[in-house]
Amino acid sequence: NTRKIIFSPGMSIDDFEIKTETKGDNLNEVSSNTLILSNRGEILKFITGEYGSSKGKLKINSWTREPIFPEKPVRIGDSWSYTEKMNVKLSSYWITRKVNGPDEIKVNCRLTGFAEVQGHRCAVIESVAVSTKNESYTALFKTMNLTIRAHITEETFFDYKLGLELAKRTKTVTSSFSKDMTFSDLSKAQTISVILNNKTP
Repeated sequence: NTRKIIFSPGMSIDDFEIKTETKGDNLNEVSSNTLILSNRGEILKFITGEYGSSKGKLKINSWTREPIFPEKPVRIGDSWSYTEKMNVKLSSYWITRKVNGPDEIKVNCRLTGFAEVQGHRCAVIESVAVSTKNESYTALFKTMNLTIRAHITEETFFDYKLGLELAKRTKTVTSSFSKDMTFSDLSKAQTISVILNNKTP
C-alpha cells in the first residue's frame, strides 16, 4: 500500500488538519480520512472517513479519540492510556453487518526507549489494545452471530521534535467464532509503515 499524509492549518494554533489517503495494489482499494487533531493527538473534529473496494465500502459515521500522548513528560518505563470510539457502516451487495453501538477500544501505552530512524532521534512507544465485541453478519440469506476478539500490539517510532511518526509496526491477532460453534477463525497479520519521503517543516 501507498499512503499520503497531508498536513494543513486547523482551527487554531494549537491544532492541525490531517488528511490520509491510502491506495492498495488493486485500483478499487482506496481509503481516506480527514481529521482535526490537537497537538497531543486528540480528535477535535471528525470530517470524513471511508474505505472502498470491489467487495464493498466502509464509511465512518463518527470517530472520537482521547489524547494519545501524555499530558506530562514521561521517562522510559512510564505508562499511560487513552480510549477510542468509531461508528462504522458497511455497504455491500453480499454482506450485511449489524453491531450494537460504536466500536470502542482502550489502548495502553508505554515508553520503551529511544531509537534512530533515518537520522532522526525517535521515542519508541509500545501500544497494546485488547477488544471483544459481538457482531451479526448476513450473507446469502444466512445469518451468523459472531464473537470477535482482537489483540493489537504496535511499536511506534515517534520523532518528538518534528511531531511525526516516522515508522510503525503493527501486529494483530484476531479470533472469531459463532455462538453455536459452527464457525471459527484465527487470523494473524503484521504491517510495517515507513515515511520514505519526508518533507520537514
